[in-house]
Amino acid sequence: MQQPRPLSPRTHAKKGACALCGRYARLTEAHVPPRAAFNDGVSRRGRISAEQRLELDRGRPGGIRVPAHCDACRAETSPWDDEYIKWATFWAEGLVVLEGHGANGIRATIPGARPGRFIRAALAGMTAVAEGLVGTHPDLIAAIRASDGKAWEGDRRFLMALTPPTEGASVGGMHRGMQIHFSITGTDVRAPAPAPSAVIHHVPLSLLLVDAAIADEYPHVDCTGWLAESAVAAEQDLELSLPVVRLSSGTTWQPESFEEAHL
Repeated sequence: MQQPRPLSPRTHAKKGACALCGRYARLTEAHVPPRAAFNDGVSRRGRISAEQRLELDRGRPGGIRVPAHCDACRAETSPWDDEYIKWATFWAEGLVVLEGHGANGIRATIPGARPGRFIRAALAGMTAVAEGLVGTHPDLIAAIRASDGKAWEGDRRFLMALTPPTEGASVGGMHRGMQIHFSITGTDVRAPAPAPSAVIHHVPLSLLLVDAAIADEYPHVDCTGWLAESAVAAEQDLELSLPVVRLSSGTTWQPESFEEAHL
């Protein structure tokens, strides 16, 4: 009798600490960003080989996804994804219309927007790649989960920009990490800086969760204040002016790696 094939680490139900509540539980796979926000292609995972080289696997369809949230937390936050998808669709259509016009930055009005809902959808996804955020910033997690709105003035900032339509995806995080700049000549010496806690650089949006001390060094717009707004507030027409940024280096996410771009 043929023995059943053992489940691979990529297909069995993973258990661990939920990125939103911290409880040890069965974890659901979170699409980062939501699958309907153009996150449905082939994603590839990397690992460090025995020879200390970065190797990519053959990839799997279905978009970028990470085991991160327990069933209860996923049920609580997944309804917010509709707002993220709405914004991503709005901006994607705008980028297509403006492509080739030489515009540097886009000013537009999002009809029927709920920014308090959008930022919570984005930050809930970011907890999936900001390992340990639930332990170091419980007050931020509480603000994310406060669907009726809760202002937060801690040491992290939520930054937002747009990407060119042809930009590649870069999703990840280095929460509690440091970025160190090396110079071959020794003339460009900089102090180590906190690495971004989370990055969702995925057409059409470039979203960052970064240390407040270096937030101003990025070309993005600080939208942290949206946490004070309710996720269930009445829809409003929201006027925004956002820069278009390109990621010149997909591995460091340093401020200088993000360049303002023309469409």
